[in-house]
Amino acid sequence: MTDPTQGTSPSDSTLAEINLAGEEARYGADLKRHHPLVWWATLVGPLGTTAIMLGVAGIARGIDFMINLAVSAGMIFFGLGRAVLLLGRDKAQAIADMPQWQQFLASLTTEELLVLILWMDALTGFIMVFHASFIYRIPKVGPAMLALQEDGHFFLSQHPWMRRFAWAGLVAFVTFPFAATGSVGGSILGRLLGLTRWATLSGVVIGSVISTFTVYAFAATIKKSPYFKSDSPVTMIGSIVVIVAIFAFINWRLNGMKKKWASQQAAKNARPSAGSAS
Repeated sequence: MTDPTQGTSPSDSTLAEINLAGEEARYGADLKRHHPLVWWATLVGPLGTTAIMLGVAGIARGIDFMINLAVSAGMIFFGLGRAVLLLGRDKAQAIADMPQWQQFLASLTTEELLVLILWMDALTGFIMVFHASFIYRIPKVGPAMLALQEDGHFFLSQHPWMRRFAWAGLVAFVTFPFAATGSVGGSILGRLLGLTRWATLSGVVIGSVISTFTVYAFAATIKKSPYFKSDSPVTMIGSIVVIVAIFAFINWRLNGMKKKWASQQAAKNARPSAGSAS
C-alpha cells in the first residue's frame, strides 16, 4: 500500500487540469481510511498544541496576554501581515510605559510577535497540506483559496526553474512578499510541483522563517531610525502605511502581469479550437 502522504509528479499537460478540491477530498478520505493515526495526528496535533500553548500562556502571563495574542493574530491574518512587527515593544519596555493606544493594538515584544507569525504559518501549512479539503468546503473562503491555484501556474510560467528545483522554488515562492504567497499559496504550489506532503510543509516553514526574519531585520532598522518614534501614533501608523503601500504596489503590478498572462493563455487555448472548426 502506498503512503498517501507522498505526492505525485504530474506532467505539464495535466497541471492545469488538477482539481484541487476533488484531489484533496480523495486524499483526506484515503488518509483517514488507511492511516487513521496520521490523519488524527496531523489534524488534532497542531490544533491541540495551539490550545495547550494558549492555556499555558494564560496561566503564566494572565488573561490580558492571551487577549493580546488574539488581537495580534487578527492583525497579522486580516491585513498587516509581517508589518505588525513594527508594533512590537522592546524587551526592556514595560507594558505600563506604553501609550494607551499602543497597548490596545499590541503589547507583545517584537520577538513574541515573530514567534507568533512563525507558528501561525506552520499551523496554516499543516492544515493546508494535510486537511485542505476542510478549508475548501468553507463558503467564500474555499473558492478564494482555490483561486490561488492560478497564481501558482503564473509563477511557474514566469519562473520555469521552479519546476527543475521544485523544493527550492517553493521556498523562494513563500519568501516573496506577495499576497498570493505565504503558507496558503505555498501549500498549493507544492501540490502543483508534485512535492510530497512533508516536503511541501518543510518548504513552507523554511520559506516562512526566511521571510519573517528578513522583515524582522527590516523592522529593527526602521525602529533605529531617528525619524521613528514608537510612542507617536502618527509615526507608528505612518510607517505601517508605507510598508503596506509598498506591498500593495508590488501586488498591483503582479496582478497586472497575471491578467496579461491569463489573457495570453486564453488566446493560446482558443487557437486550436478555432482552427479545427474551419
